[in-house]
Amino acid sequence: MKKYKYLLLCFVLVISSLAGCKKEENLNEFEFEYVDEGTEANVSDNKSEEATASLDTTNNNVEIGTIDTYVGSVYKKTDTISVGYEPEEMYEIEVNLDVPEIKDDSDAAKTINSEIYDMAKDSINQIEALINGTAEENYEPSYSMISYEAYLNGEILSIIVKYNASYYDWTDYAVFNYDVVNKQLVDNASILEAAGVSKEQFIKMAKQSFGEIALPDIEDFVNGDTNNTSGLIDEQELSEDESEDNADEEELFNEEWRGSIVADYIRDYVETVSDKNINADMPVYLDGNGELNAVALVMVPAGAGQYYHVAKIEEKSNDAMIKKYCEYAKKFNYDGFEKQLLALYELEGYSGSIIRKITVSNMRSEDVYLGFDDNDTSLFLMQFSGDDFADAYVGKLEFDSFDENGIIFKYVLDSKNGEPLDESHEEAENETEQIYSGKFYLNPYSVWDENEESYVSGVIYKHIDGEDMLGSNGAAVDLRKSFG
Repeated sequence: MKKYKYLLLCFVLVISSLAGCKKEENLNEFEFEYVDEGTEANVSDNKSEEATASLDTTNNNVEIGTIDTYVGSVYKKTDTISVGYEPEEMYEIEVNLDVPEIKDDSDAAKTINSEIYDMAKDSINQIEALINGTAEENYEPSYSMISYEAYLNGEILSIIVKYNASYYDWTDYAVFNYDVVNKQLVDNASILEAAGVSKEQFIKMAKQSFGEIALPDIEDFVNGDTNNTSGLIDEQELSEDESEDNADEEELFNEEWRGSIVADYIRDYVETVSDKNINADMPVYLDGNGELNAVALVMVPAGAGQYYHVAKIEEKSNDAMIKKYCEYAKKFNYDGFEKQLLALYELEGYSGSIIRKITVSNMRSEDVYLGFDDNDTSLFLMQFSGDDFADAYVGKLEFDSFDENGIIFKYVLDSKNGEPLDESHEEAENETEQIYSGKFYLNPYSVWDENEESYVSGVIYKHIDGEDMLGSNGAAVDLRKSFG
């Protein structure tokens, strides 16, 4: 019961804190079975390639009109409808739809108009049928509210359409940039150029801007007393006749619970700022002030787990909040904290994150596994061979810190391929040096795959120093997670 109440209250905290809303072979001997084309984070990425081009300003002698010259509503409806699967369970909801279109007959404009309307048409048909009494079933439409914003900066027309789900807290966005002079779609590179921002600057600032949204200040929560942590954990006053053991158990529960939510926020932050989510292909546009904005998923440890948000892209510093989270993480570093950070699955007696779809040429297997043993204290990099599991590495793993590149883990290996390791290895410069220790990044991600129509999850492994356990020579390695 505590957990459910905690999740509900945590969700309130999150919502109040958030603003806005082919195989490929590389030089490191890894062969991926998945290929990323850089479009996973796109909200709308089905635009015609033929109609898309860099901004061409050769026709600047053409007079630019106002926004109303180029954009209008193709469908508007404000009404109250009754929905419900059973007559005795009918209830009313408000609908407010304003679907835009570009007032142009160019191929690019037709492509945009088609995409905008295609997302709305099922809801429009259902709403009209409910109003006219011709609906076969009285279910709620997918979207009960559709609205849009339009901005004109020079010849760049930007349209941002919001589709609000009727029966749960979710908003879909579609972003389109159109050249009203040359009558073509405008690509992201041209938007960044118009904003005076390089691709590298954009990605850095986008990670900072969306990272700020994903890191609410939870100081009151983690520093609260064990019986009243700002209302996020049930108030439980221990009576005088309760045993000291029970009091200790209650203290442990609350400490671990705090540590768990700190781990949740850290993992969600680095997933939010991952390269899979923040990249040069994400939806961008110029607002009414000519300032650069973008749409991306922000991960949260409650509710649907992730929501689309709009953020103004600007330089920010999250160093102070990151430092605070790192301090909390180390304070609440109870057994299993690292496991919580990695959100691992169960696998054949191991609590292991199943990392597959990768071939490591210096191993004889086609699958690699990363995980913990049942004591939550050892790091395993396991190779799969037939029906047997063989440990490639065994050692201690500990959370170190995190930044926009991911979570940093430090480790000390005890054995490699079944052979014990010690500090006095002949390759060591001195007898006290631990050559089988080091650090690496893990950056989790979960992105929408349009082809599979499902979310794809995984982590990016990047060696920092010490033993490079995947032999990647420091290159970032995409490890896809699959289960079942």
